[in-house]
Amino acid sequence: MRDFSRAWTEEEMLQRGVATLPWGHIIALLGIRNAEVRVWYVERAGEWTRPVLQHHIANDLHLAQAPSNFERALPPGDAEAAQALTRDPLIVDFIRGNPGRERDLELALLADIERFMTALGKGFSFYGRQLALAVGERELIIDLLFYHHPQRRFVVIELKVGEFDPEHAGKLNLYVSTVDEQLAADDDAPSIGILLCATRDEAVTEMTLRGITSPIAVARSKTGSEMTLTEEPTVSPEMRAELQEMREVEAELTAFATRQIAAIEDTTDPGQDAIDDLADPTGA
Repeated sequence: MRDFSRAWTEEEMLQRGVATLPWGHIIALLGIRNAEVRVWYVERAGEWTRPVLQHHIANDLHLAQAPSNFERALPPGDAEAAQALTRDPLIVDFIRGNPGRERDLELALLADIERFMTALGKGFSFYGRQLALAVGERELIIDLLFYHHPQRRFVVIELKVGEFDPEHAGKLNLYVSTVDEQLAADDDAPSIGILLCATRDEAVTEMTLRGITSPIAVARSKTGSEMTLTEEPTVSPEMRAELQEMREVEAELTAFATRQIAAIEDTTDPGQDAIDDLADPTGA
């Protein structure tokens, strides 16, 4: 309570909306000693659960902006707004394992589209996947397309599982220009592209972006298998124990389902008992 009274005066508490936050959020925010950084999280904390807020604080989300050419490619005053839509790295810790192909990564992201959009930030709506657009006699295939309603702009996302290559930016440049030409309304803000890759060479990335005319950012994606325990959104021992228990239950359910499927496949007539077990594994 003493720290709380020091962090915010009554006027600041009301202006910043601190009074509307759950107490658990406030406890997490009090761990941020830099006042400016704390304000940055306060303004966004209402959009997140407490574990997600802890996760973003632990990963310095306020510093996480992907390298881009927005300053050169967007009108004055628009670059900062577009830059706020980027995350670097983009934490997709709900994906376990390392997808070996772009299509595998795409399917994994879409399997939990709600969490993926939460990772992207507030205000996104999903427009489509593997979207085909015709340019001349060629057909362009866009991996993922979103629309950001607060900024009224399309966001084109290109997925790569390996290291960033300058050729990737060239393709994304064409995709963004095509979306602007064929899908964006006259009063929409310029579309932007975000290329998600596993790794990048900073010097190569910077030099490549200098020669790209469409607004593009190059961000790294980080899956759950690439994160250490300290990077997980749940930092308390109690929450870690709860997560471990959930993983054990998940493993038991997976094993049970595997046994039931194997039993059904081993016989041409699984019988009513096997069907009942699948419907109610507890036997209740």
